[in-house]
Parts: sequence; structure tokens; C-alpha cells
Amino acid sequence: MRTGRAEIVEAKPEAESNWTVTCNSIAECTLFPQIDSWIFGVNIPGKARAVMFYLGGLVAYRQKLTEVKNQAYQALS
Repeated sequence: MRTGRAEIVEAKPEAESNWTVTCNSIAECTLFPQIDSWIFGVNIPGKARAVMFYLGGLVAYRQKLTEVKNQAYQALS
């Protein structure tokens, strides 16, 4: 927060779906999808298996955040 001002950026459903596809695509290049683990939500009956994290590395993640910010968060809308 800056001087008491709160700003909220909320992604649109399409942007969330695109990010999920990105995370899944990267995960598919690893051995992670072959593991049945709580990290994918398999321990919760009825819950769909899902990758809930970005496996592309911290540098790439920060670059993506900077890119989205520099584009005035248009990728989220």
C-alpha cells in the first residue's frame, strides 16, 4: 500500500484459465505430473487434480510479473 491507498487487481476468468494452462504446460515437461501427492490436491475426495504453482523458475516468474505490470495489467483483463 502507498500512503493509505489500497489498489486491487483482480484477474478475469479468461486470464486465470490462461495462467492455469501455462502452469500445466510447464509442469508437463517435468516428472511432477507422475506423482500422486497432496500438492496436486489428490488427497481431497472429488477435487480435480491441479497444478497450483509455477514451475518455470523465479527469474521467469518475476519477468512475467514485470511484463504484466508494464502493460498496465491488460493481460489480466
